[in-house]
Amino acid sequence: MAFDVIFSQRAAKEFKKLDKQVQKRIIEKLTEYATDENLSEAKKLINSKLGQWRYRVGDYRIIFDLSGKEVQVLKVAHRSEVYE
Repeated sequence: MAFDVIFSQRAAKEFKKLDKQVQKRIIEKLTEYATDENLSEAKKLINSKLGQWRYRVGDYRIIFDLSGKEVQVLKVAHRSEVYE
């Protein structure tokens, strides 16, 4: 089972501001994670105001929700800024 990855408008805007190399790493990881059936690399967030789950890609965090077979990316930011 694979997940479809969908970026929110906010996440897409944040993603476009990132360095091209960072963008490439994030896309590679999201593609890899989308095929992981049990989300073994994802961490459940305690404060679900931002989203339900997060992925770590180096110093960047990807905040997302799951909805059926969709990974809805809500926020992409540096670890020092993502939880603000």
